[in-house]
Amino acid sequence: MERDDGRELSYALDSIRSVRGMRQCDVATLSALSAPFISQVFKGKRTPDWDSLKAICEAMNIPMTIV
Repeated sequence: MERDDGRELSYALDSIRSVRGMRQCDVATLSALSAPFISQVFKGKRTPDWDSLKAICEAMNIPMTIV
């Protein structure tokens, strides 16, 4: 069975976001990324590039190594 790293990433990010009590729009605002893009990332429909992932992690105050 193949791994779907995009979905694993989205699940990890969304789980952390939820535990931290953040809304997707909070992450969008703090990361300076669009709300539709953030929504697609958290739903596993888009995989963020390196810079976007870094911005998302910084917005949620988590090290990139955790995801």
